[in-house]
Amino acid sequence: MSTSSEPYPASGLPHAAPADQAVPRHPLVILTPAPTCNPSPLASKLLKEQCQRLSQSRDVYSVTLSCSPLENKNHFFSLSPYWWLTEDGKCAADLPQCQKQLETMAMTVHTLALGYKHLLSSDGDLQGDCLKRINELLRVFFVDDATRMLPEVEYSQCMPDKKPLEGNAGFIIAVRATLLVPYPGVLSWFDAHITWLRAGAQGREASELHRKMSRWYHAALATYLLISNPSESVGHARKIMKEIISTHPDPANTLFPPHRLGTRPRHNTLFTLEPLCVLASPTVPNLTDACPACPEEEIISWLEEIVAFADQIQAGPMDVVESSDERRQVKIGFFKRILTRWRGGELEEAEVDGSLWPGGWWEWSRVAWAMM
Repeated sequence: MSTSSEPYPASGLPHAAPADQAVPRHPLVILTPAPTCNPSPLASKLLKEQCQRLSQSRDVYSVTLSCSPLENKNHFFSLSPYWWLTEDGKCAADLPQCQKQLETMAMTVHTLALGYKHLLSSDGDLQGDCLKRINELLRVFFVDDATRMLPEVEYSQCMPDKKPLEGNAGFIIAVRATLLVPYPGVLSWFDAHITWLRAGAQGREASELHRKMSRWYHAALATYLLISNPSESVGHARKIMKEIISTHPDPANTLFPPHRLGTRPRHNTLFTLEPLCVLASPTVPNLTDACPACPEEEIISWLEEIVAFADQIQAGPMDVVESSDERRQVKIGFFKRILTRWRGGELEEAEVDGSLWPGGWWEWSRVAWAMM
C-alpha cells in the first residue's frame, strides 16, 4: 500500500497561504465533465502512457492507512482546513491523509477506466490490465471489510478541539474526488452513500442551495445516480441548474458579491464554476455510456457569463501569486475548452501549458485536457 507514489495531488482542497509564498509546485486539479468519445491522437498517446504505468503499479489505497483518532479506522476522517495548516501556511504532512488516499485512488481508477474504454485492441493486453487494476483498487477501497471506506462520511472537516468529534457539511468538498469513481463494480457502496446523502443531517445541510458547498453536493449526487438511475440523474442535474440560474440570472452580481469572494476572488470564482460545469453536463465519464450530449443553450450561455466574469476579476491579497494573470488564464482555459466543445467548436490539439508551475500540471490533468 502507498500514500505517495502516484503523480497526483495530496489534496485538491484550497487552503490559505501567505500572499508572498512561492509559486505552488502544481496547480490544483480541476475536475472536468465527460471527455470526448473520440480521443485525439495526442489524447490517445497520453492516455496510453498513463495506463501503461498505472496498470503495472501494485500500490493500493485505503482510508485505513491514514492516522485517525477514531476507533473505527474505516471512517473517512479529515480536519477542518484551519486545523491542518502549519504556521507558514503549508499543510502538515503528518495529519490525516484520507483525502490524499481517496483522490489518488479516484484519479487512478478514472484514468484506467478511460483506457479500458478507448484504447484499441492493438494495444495488446493493456485493456485487460486496466480492468484488472480497476477491480483491485475498487475492491480494496470500497469492498474489503478490513480496508473499505464506509459510505457514511460522518467525520470529515472535524475540529479537534470539539468533543465528541463530528464532521460538517463541508464533507462534500473533501470527498468530491468520488465524482470520478462511479462504476458498476461498487454500485452497492454508492447506493448506500446516496441514501446517507439524502437522509443524513450533514447531507441535507450540504444540499441547501444557499450554501456554497451545495453545488458540489448536487454535482456529486447527479454523478452517482448515473450508474443506477440515469434518467433520475439527468432530471436532477437539469432541475438544480435551472433553480440556480433562476436565482442568479445575473451571476456576476448575485452569485459573486464581493463579500463572498473574500481574499481569494480569482480562486473562489473558479472553484464555484468547477462543480457547476460538472452538474451542467447531462452525462459523465464512465464505461458504458455513449458519447455525452450537450447541456441546453440557457445553461451554456449562463456558464459563459461566469467564465467572462472570471476572465476579468482582479486578484485578491491571498491569490496574487497562485492566481497571477498568466496562471489564471491557463486555469480558465479548462472551462473555455469545455464550453467550446459543448458549442461544437474546434479545439486545439495541444498539451495544457504547465510551464508556469515548477512541476507542471498533474498527469491526470494533462490527460483530462487532451481528452476534451
